[in-house]
Amino acid sequence: MYAIQLPGLTDVFAPVVIDGHYADNDHTRYFVGGTVLNRPGLAMLGSTIIAGFGGHCDNFNYTGMLVGVSKIPGVGVTSIIAMEASPGAPSPQTLDYTVQGGGKAGIWQSGFGISADVANNRIFFVTG
Repeated sequence: MYAIQLPGLTDVFAPVVIDGHYADNDHTRYFVGGTVLNRPGLAMLGSTIIAGFGGHCDNFNYTGMLVGVSKIPGVGVTSIIAMEASPGAPSPQTLDYTVQGGGKAGIWQSGFGISADVANNRIFFVTG
């Protein structure tokens, strides 16, 4: 994950590898880059950038993931939350990313940003 500040194109933070991080709420699910893509716009809560991920053409294991990355140098990933897996989804998640049926509930938002309630430190989004 990499972020730049507009309009000056200055770095917000150095690139952070999120691939391979396990979900905080389900250690049988982990982030696999290339099988999930960032679909909605980003949100920022304090010093954390929040990104939502959905499936790649509804193929492979497209468990939706909500990822938080700190803007503070050296901190990196602060949290990864997996969306609820579909009934019958394999657990633990298969290591073969070409096998379908791994989760579902991708975060799409039709390209719109994740809503943030900064005063109460909450975010809102839709899965599908």
